[in-house]
This record gives sequence, structure tokens and C-alpha cells, in this order.
Amino acid sequence: MLANLSKNCLRLRHSPVVPVRTFLSENYKLQEAWNTRLASPIMEKINVETFHYELERKFNLQKIASPIDIDIYANKITDDNYFDEVGDLLVKLRKTAEATNILDSTGHAYIRNLIDFDQFESLIQVLDNRMDYGIFFDDFSANLAIDKLLKTGKFKEAARLATIFMLQEDFSNATTRALCLFACYKYLGNPEVFDDLKPPSEPEAEKGAKKKKVTEVKVRVAFLRNPYFDDHFDLKNSQHLVGKTFLLIGKELTKTGDTKLGTNIQLLGLGLYEKYTEAVKFLESTKGAELEKDVIGKINEALAKVGEEEQKNEAFQQFKNAIETIGSTHKVVESNFEEKLNDFCKNVVKENEAKDMEQQKKIYAAWNEIREKRLKEEIERLQRTERLKHIEKLTTEMEAEERKLWFFENEEQLNLDIESKRVFYPKRWFGKKKVPRKVDENYIPPDVDKRRHAE
Repeated sequence: MLANLSKNCLRLRHSPVVPVRTFLSENYKLQEAWNTRLASPIMEKINVETFHYELERKFNLQKIASPIDIDIYANKITDDNYFDEVGDLLVKLRKTAEATNILDSTGHAYIRNLIDFDQFESLIQVLDNRMDYGIFFDDFSANLAIDKLLKTGKFKEAARLATIFMLQEDFSNATTRALCLFACYKYLGNPEVFDDLKPPSEPEAEKGAKKKKVTEVKVRVAFLRNPYFDDHFDLKNSQHLVGKTFLLIGKELTKTGDTKLGTNIQLLGLGLYEKYTEAVKFLESTKGAELEKDVIGKINEALAKVGEEEQKNEAFQQFKNAIETIGSTHKVVESNFEEKLNDFCKNVVKENEAKDMEQQKKIYAAWNEIREKRLKEEIERLQRTERLKHIEKLTTEMEAEERKLWFFENEEQLNLDIESKRVFYPKRWFGKKKVPRKVDENYIPPDVDKRRHAE
């Protein structure tokens, strides 16, 4: 028994410790309020398999489907067997005129299902492919996803979701802002390239084989499009994405009154974002402010990874010199900045969690009402369309019956109508007619020598 106990102790001692850090409580999920959508009579009557078949048939025959039908299907899914089907329907809907009428609850339901079943790779793919799916983070779903990733120690995935949320340029929610900030800072502990932004790797067979000489083919084109980089949606560098996330969060923190933390985060963002000219101006405008030593250390780590060609840039040298002499222009504070961010997130969540939950409950209730209202409108529209088709059919049948009953009284008029509908085609011209040759009555044929023919 003692031997087994010692073995278990050794196993526990050498087992990897999974970092567990969460900020949101279990009640934040609002599972009970979220499940109320399934209790409606609409959802209870839906069979997932047959309903999906009907939606596919609509797209195949009519090339369009109703957004309310897609919303009902997305909210009805409660397991991970139909995620691909929902994504496929969303892609098809985006290619129709009804794409602008998609409901907010549709995207939230799809995102929440992916979070519940830990499908974070699919979640990143869907959110980053905005043109095809049209799905965007809301504050509540972003909080659930990032908090769950922080709890399991997946800081790289959490930071990637934070950068995707940054592209929406809305950090007005305090809880979302704090969680994104902490996720990005934890990512700096091991700043790897985001998986979905890695260049495709070459197969092993191609690596060993000799590269063949590439033949250049020149093609004449009408014009060349000037290259354009919007410095936002076109960002594909992991460090730049995290840096811009820090920068926007820092600006928002400064607006809300947290100037000290906002200054550090903005400087860190500018350094990672490689906006050296702006960073030098920012340091000049914040002389005398308190800067964290850990933040300066993260900036120095980023500067050490810059390539040789970029180091020759004058703006880089100015920023590097400013960081090296930062003690003469600013107050450098030595403390555990990660713990400060941890405490900051806890306080923000404690202050805003109840308010976020109450607001989200109202949103869930409003979505249920909107779904029922839109469904009734859709049913009324279909019934109205069916009635119009039925009326048109009856009108056609009545006209045919009337023509039969009053045929002899209207025979003359019917004949005139038939005559008026006749199509007279113009005669085709085959060229000028030849004049027949005239026979000369006074014509005398020549004499024929019978002796020559006799011989």
C-alpha cells in the first residue's frame, strides 16, 4: 500500500500542471436563460434532419432561403453533429439577397455552440472569414470564448480571438476589454505565430527534391492594379495584430480614466506594432509618466527580433535610443505587471459581471420575441402568396368556363380574335425574275444535208 502511495505521489509530482485561471463565474453562461429558446412551440416542432433537408431543397430549387429558417435551424442544434451543415447554410445565405436580413441570434447561436464543444479552430476560421460566413463576435460570446481559453491555458488561441475582436474596433465593454488585454499579455510569454496565419509547409518529398527551373511566362494585361494595404484587415503578422490590439485597448483605457495603465499598454502596442515614429512622439508627450519595467522588457524583446534591414531604419534607431534612456524621461516602476493585470481583470469582472448578465438576459428574451414575430410575418407572407396563386388559378378556370358557356353568342367575336392573332409573314424575295424567251414565228431552220448523215 505504501509503495502504491509513493508511486502516486511521484506521478503527481512529475505530472504537468495545467494553468487554471478564470475570471467569469459559472453563472455567467446564463445556461437557463439560453435554453428558454428551445422551450418555444416553434423549436419543439422542428426535426433537425428533415428541416435541414427542406432548407437544402430550397437552395437547390429556389436558390434562396429565409433567414428566419436559418436562425431556427442554428438555434435548434444542441450537439456537434451538424456544425458543418450550419456553416454551409450560412455560406449559401451570404450569396443571396437575404444576406442583409440575417438575425443577430443566428451568429450568436453558432458561436456559442462552437465554444461549448471546444471547436476553437473552427471558430477562428469562421470569424476570420467574414466575407463567406458573415459571423461576428458580440461582447458576451467573446467573453465566454476568451475566458474558457484562459482557464485551459490556451493563451495563443485566446490572443488570436482577441485580435479578431480588435478588427471590429469596439472595446466599449469593460469585461471584454480586460479579458482581451490579459489574453494578449499572456501570449507574449510565448509569442508564437498564430496557427491560421502560418505559411503552408512544403511536403517532405518536395523539400528533398531539387527545385526545377521555373520558366517565366509574360502575359500582356490591360492595366496593373496598384497594391493597397489598409493596415487593418490586411494585417497578417501575429505580432502586429497583438500590437494593434494593445494600442486600441490602451486608448480606450485612457478615455475611461485609467491613464497609468493606458499609457503602458499604448506604448507596448506601438512597440509590437512597429510604429516607431508614433512611439517616439508618444514618449515625448508622456514625459514624467510611470512606466512598468516589465513592459519595457517586453518591448526590448520585440526590438531584439527585428531584422537587420529594419534596424537600419532611422525611426527604429530613435525609438531604440528612447527606450534605452527611458529612465531619464520617465519613472520606471519595478513590479509584477502580470499580477497587476490579473487583479485589474478580477476587479473589472466583479464590477461588471452582474450588469452584463442582466443585459444579456434581456437580449435573449428580445431575440425570442423577434424570432416569433419574424416567423409569423413569414407565415403570413407565404399564406398571402398561396392565396394569390389560388385566386389566379380560379380566375383562369372561370374565364375558360365562361368561353364555353357563351361560345355561340360570342362566336363572331371569337373568330375576329382568332383572325387578329394570325401572323402574316412577309414574302421572301428570291431575286429578279427572268423574262421568258420569245419564240420567233418567222424563224427558218437551216437545211440538213441528208447525204452526210447517210454516210
